[in-house]
Amino acid sequence: LEFKSLLSEAIHHAERGFPVPYGYAHSVASARTTLEMYHNWAEIFLPGGEPPKPGSILVQKDLANTLKMIAEEGCQTYYEGNLLDRIIRGIEAEGGILTEDDFRRHRSTWDEPLSTDYRGVKVYETAPNSQAATVLLWLNMLEYFDLSTYRPESAELLSLLFKTCTLAYKERARWIADPDYLKLPTYFLSKDYAGKLLSEADFNLGEAAATRGVREGDTTYFAVMNSDGECASVIQSNYMGFGSGVVPKGTGFVLHDRGCYFTLRRDHHNALKPNKRPFHPLCASIGLVDGDTRFCLGSMGGDVQPQVHVQLITRLLDYGMDIQEAIDAPRWAATGTIYDQNQEFYLEEDYAHLLPALASEGYRPKTTARFSSLMGHAQGIVRLPSGALMGGADPRGDGAAIGY
Repeated sequence: LEFKSLLSEAIHHAERGFPVPYGYAHSVASARTTLEMYHNWAEIFLPGGEPPKPGSILVQKDLANTLKMIAEEGCQTYYEGNLLDRIIRGIEAEGGILTEDDFRRHRSTWDEPLSTDYRGVKVYETAPNSQAATVLLWLNMLEYFDLSTYRPESAELLSLLFKTCTLAYKERARWIADPDYLKLPTYFLSKDYAGKLLSEADFNLGEAAATRGVREGDTTYFAVMNSDGECASVIQSNYMGFGSGVVPKGTGFVLHDRGCYFTLRRDHHNALKPNKRPFHPLCASIGLVDGDTRFCLGSMGGDVQPQVHVQLITRLLDYGMDIQEAIDAPRWAATGTIYDQNQEFYLEEDYAHLLPALASEGYRPKTTARFSSLMGHAQGIVRLPSGALMGGADPRGDGAAIGY
């Protein structure tokens, strides 16, 4: 489809305005203390000097004009056209150092997704510099265990997930970066490597091997699927809430600050360097059975996204839940970036009765309110054996499942 067609509805809603959802209003209020210093940001998101109230109409005429420019000139206007001129002036006004040449030299890449087999389903995840390979390694570990022998909301299952999560995230910190600077080892996604990590961590795999079949928010995820199973699993992010807070005058959009995940430690594989892409948390997943789509799913949530994926996928494939059940079920999260040595575990309050049993295993997680945004905002679609489609949306966020 041409950009004129693709962007027509977005232009309409930006120009005429749209009702502000609760989560959106909360995000603006949370970002206010750090971003209201940027006049152009405040002009859009703090109309009248205050965060918009849920249900109020947010109009973004500058954004509508930007989208019209893209519809007329194509996406290249961002990199070498009239839109670029506005962006550069906006960056210079805030003391930024990016130049027109930086934009003109940019090249996007189309990368093949990574995959593994889990319980007879071919699970695909986004490739590095995304962290999503963590999901596949983790599923490979879990395939050594018959999860159906654990109750889905038991301390025994949580303890197993916590331990394997810690292992998977250590490998995430060790190996995932811009693949042009550090290639993911070919063995990273092998079942044998997952077994080796479990053995080194003193897991008893004797019985487990016998049951083995053969691993706040700035981000938006959505899934689309048609009746034939053709689908798109899509995720995008400005990072850190509203990105950099810099809105080039007249454009109506905020520039991202994804480079914040770089480190200035020169010896680190995620060190800041020219022409390098940073490690990023964005994960999107698709599952196939014999080439036919079984599911597509994803979630916002930064560093916890692999944890949301694994919790959803195991609930779908190990416990037979439908997609809405899997999303609604209580969740847990282990926070921490690739630079943190230790993870801190959190449980939604539904799990509070398990705290004594988890303490006996050496875990002392903190509790959060039910449907906490810390646990991500997941969305997904499952294609049933009948061919029917079932969508699920997370009550933790502003999403919805809609059929056409």
